Amino acid sequence: MPKQSSTSLALTVREHDAALGGLIRANPLAILVVDAHDCVQMVNPAFESLFGFREAELVGHPIEAFIVPGDRTDEAATLSRRGFEGQSARSVTQRRRKDGSLVDIDLTVVPLVSGPGAVGAYGIFRDLTEQKRAERQLRAQYAVIEALANSSTVEDAAAWVLRAVAEALHWQVGVMWIVDKTANELHVYVSGTRAQMLDMVRTHDDLFESKSPLVLERRRETLDEFQRKIERPLLHVD
Repeated sequence: MPKQSSTSLALTVREHDAALGGLIRANPLAILVVDAHDCVQMVNPAFESLFGFREAELVGHPIEAFIVPGDRTDEAATLSRRGFEGQSARSVTQRRRKDGSLVDIDLTVVPLVSGPGAVGAYGIFRDLTEQKRAERQLRAQYAVIEALANSSTVEDAAAWVLRAVAEALHWQVGVMWIVDKTANELHVYVSGTRAQMLDMVRTHDDLFESKSPLVLERRRETLDEFQRKIERPLLHVD
């Protein structure tokens, strides 16, 4: 593989970008440039915005240490290797932001060629957050429609609807309360393990402080009372 100093490579990239009217800097897609050692030479403002890192924090350091989750290191190495070998590569995957959160992205790796071969690579990242959210919402809508179509009453559909929505939206815990005015009862439907449910109670204590006029008699319950209620939930997904 041809060798080029990092300083020279970074200068070459910036000169090319300037000659092309700031195609990298002004691009709405997040773009990263690395050398043959996978060390950052340049990122554009869209990259900084997407991942939360400033360019000065990254330049000269391996990009893997900053944005590649632990379970994606092999994938990232394969994509980089293909770029360094002069090939383009693409993957729908996840990367890590500075705050530790994961972001769904469509990543394209393109070789950076100078002279006879590749001296680095471009990484082009398209944020899929909104697309993934829309897909999850659509799946949830279809699931609700299917559940209602196959049930004679809302109560019959409740457990199915809750499970389908929880799975579609990737909820760890889901709870649905339905008031039966005729029987003067409050039915509770739970999606999630008991351990997850109790953890939610401890963390979000005020969730069970009801102010609904329909359930004024159901003031805050103790943890033991709530645990007894979900001892045999109508829906329990492990």
